[in-house]
Amino acid sequence: MNEYYDSNNNGKSFDVRWSVKKDISGMLDVERKSSDNPWTEDIFHQYLTERTSIMMVAHSEKEYNEVLGFMVYELCKEKINLVNLAVDPNFRREGIGSIMIHKLKSKLSENRRKEIFFNIRESNRGGQLFLKNQEFKAIGIYGKYYEDTGEDAYHMSYKIDENDAIQNRISKYFLRH
Repeated sequence: MNEYYDSNNNGKSFDVRWSVKKDISGMLDVERKSSDNPWTEDIFHQYLTERTSIMMVAHSEKEYNEVLGFMVYELCKEKINLVNLAVDPNFRREGIGSIMIHKLKSKLSENRRKEIFFNIRESNRGGQLFLKNQEFKAIGIYGKYYEDTGEDAYHMSYKIDENDAIQNRISKYFLRH
């Protein structure tokens, strides 16, 4: 069963769904518009075939195949690694990134995965501010992390605690009474 999230900002709406192979060309387009050092098609194919990796796309409600944004993440035993997140520059500030992060946060639970990690380029100030608005915190710096430029990465984290009210599809089975 697919879960869809709607946003009706400025009269526009979109959904977030699992990606499929035919979405890669749209994801590549968004990636190229969003990054000075974009992923290659081979990298997208690699993550699409990884057993622990998940790729999701945001698309226009009217145009199912029009990719407006995407995220790639890895499910680990106790955490989620957000590997890539991008929104088409023409559709930023319309809630697409926030909805994708909300979707990712819904995968967390007090009894299993409690934290999301993301490494972001030091030069990506807009992305850092976005993550800060999503309650991520910078918890470290990886020096010369990016091989292509030698740029540092900020290690960002979002962590739930016992007081967070995140509800996902299985959390009701683990509620404490």
